[in-house]
Amino acid sequence: MTQVAWAMKKDDLANSQPGITREKFLYNLSRADYEKTWGTDYRQPGIGSRLLAFVIRIVPKIGPLRSLSFRTPTPETEKLFMDSFNATLERYRALLAAERTRQARPADVNLDVGKPTTAGMYKLADETYAKLVHELAKHDFANVPLELRDDILNFYKTERAATSSKSDETGGAELAHQLEILRGVSATR
Repeated sequence: MTQVAWAMKKDDLANSQPGITREKFLYNLSRADYEKTWGTDYRQPGIGSRLLAFVIRIVPKIGPLRSLSFRTPTPETEKLFMDSFNATLERYRALLAAERTRQARPADVNLDVGKPTTAGMYKLADETYAKLVHELAKHDFANVPLELRDDILNFYKTERAATSSKSDETGGAELAHQLEILRGVSATR
């Protein structure tokens, strides 16, 4: 947004804030720093977004469209924003660091129902676990972490629960067969 604002209003910004440059106006985060912190999955705006931006730029800013007009922030407002942004970023980084070193393990509960579930208790969980088992079976349960294997087998504690969690007979039989294979998979895999 700041790049668009600079491109559209750099003359107004220069008049209201003498000595302002593009580098001072834009947030000082290099592309390499951005990618290091948040990854490389950024998706560039598509043609629809660019077309909408063009239309917004040429439409007169009168009446209900007045809210679309760009107003240069005052130096005080800009300082408040930057201080707030930097404080939020630092707090986020601190929370991430604390999470990485956290030793406590959260309770394993289904957040939809507020308690741990097993097969047959909650349809959405049943479907999700069945899909997970099916996807893992496609790869012959290779490299399944011990914790995941134990969690799946704990979810399907009984043979009856495994077959009843699938609505059709063949799906239940296939799931039961896949769970038998998973039970036989070595824990060191």
